[in-house]
Amino acid sequence: MNRIEPLHSLRGAAAIGVVFAHAYGATDLPFEFPRHAPQIGVDIFFAISGFVMMFAHREQFGSKANAASFLRKRAIRIVPLYWLLTLLAVALGIFAPFLFRNTAAFTPEWVIGSLLFIPVSSPDGFTVPVLGVGWTLNYEAIFYVIFAAGMLAPIRYGLPFVVAALIVIVPSYPMSVEFLFGMAVAWTVQSRPEMLRAYRPALMLLVLCAIPATLFVPPEDGFVRAIAWGIPAAALVALIVTAKRAFGGSVLGDASYAIYLVQVFTLPAAFKLFRGLGLDNPFAAIAFAVALTIAAGIVLWYAFEKPALHLLRSATGSRLSPAQTHL
Repeated sequence: MNRIEPLHSLRGAAAIGVVFAHAYGATDLPFEFPRHAPQIGVDIFFAISGFVMMFAHREQFGSKANAASFLRKRAIRIVPLYWLLTLLAVALGIFAPFLFRNTAAFTPEWVIGSLLFIPVSSPDGFTVPVLGVGWTLNYEAIFYVIFAAGMLAPIRYGLPFVVAALIVIVPSYPMSVEFLFGMAVAWTVQSRPEMLRAYRPALMLLVLCAIPATLFVPPEDGFVRAIAWGIPAAALVALIVTAKRAFGGSVLGDASYAIYLVQVFTLPAAFKLFRGLGLDNPFAAIAFAVALTIAAGIVLWYAFEKPALHLLRSATGSRLSPAQTHL
């Protein structure tokens, strides 16, 4: 496997699932399942991240240069768009607060903490970044730092360090175990791929466990969620990486990061527009909000993210391996 195309498609589907869950949650519709279940997209993100880091960098342990290159590439991938949208949120919050349902005063430490992926309490007391969905990026950032630290040593020492460190931070980052699940899948794919083929029925059963898990374990339950939702998510990753072809949605995979982040702006805008037009069909509002978010994400990908990535990678010589493309 020299390119992880199926995971590329899965990322797009996961991002849209999270957007749908948030759009549904913005309505007064009953039933918690549609509000909760698609949020497993975040757990899928974490499992994919663990998989990709292990799959792409397993042979690069034991080198300071590789560890530094790893961090540089990850920063290039996640920082430009996140900073752009975070600063846009700050500007709109200051100069056009009427655009948002909930607003809070911006403090320098909150904004700086958000930009540096450091959890800092907002002025209203919630430990979330300026760009609310960015809490997942705080997870990713701590994972990248731990993984890079492990890469400084040979893999026989560095990998146990990464595993131990991710377990140690569970009290503060309970969903960090999902990175471990993804790493375990990657290790199996590379070391014993026949196991995945032999246990495909069991993996399918684990994926189906996501239905009762998301029914009975709320997304706020931290470590319990990480186990109940994370294991099915990792099982799905294991199934997807053994697929012979992607299941479609290459553009959605390209734009998945932008789609995920831009929802902070597009979902409130979509619902405000619907109310302003006197429309009250919640299903139509959800469909419009999700469609608008997907469209905005694709535009962001082509207009900003793709050119910025190309420019920064060219300037720093940070070319990705085939396994890392788009991930």
